[in-house]
Amino acid sequence: MQNIVKLINVTFDRAETLHCNVSTSRLIPQFKNSRYVTKVAHEQFYRGQKFAYSASDFEATADAPSISGFQIIPLNNLQQNIDSAKYCQTNQCDV
Repeated sequence: MQNIVKLINVTFDRAETLHCNVSTSRLIPQFKNSRYVTKVAHEQFYRGQKFAYSASDFEATADAPSISGFQIIPLNNLQQNIDSAKYCQTNQCDV
């Protein structure tokens, strides 16, 4: 969990709404208290009280550097994001 909290690349869905509701001092405790939901490929999903989160970690290859990502997801979009990640495992998706 500590490694996930350190992730740098933060992406916001509906950034204008989340920006008003989230600050770093509130985000970290909320994330630490979130519950693990599932893992799809390299992406782990968590459910918090106000938001859902996804964290991903891709190891470096000969062609690409390592990439870490952390996404804040509106709570009501968690299942949609999980379904999309599952779909992209077997189908070609734009990233």
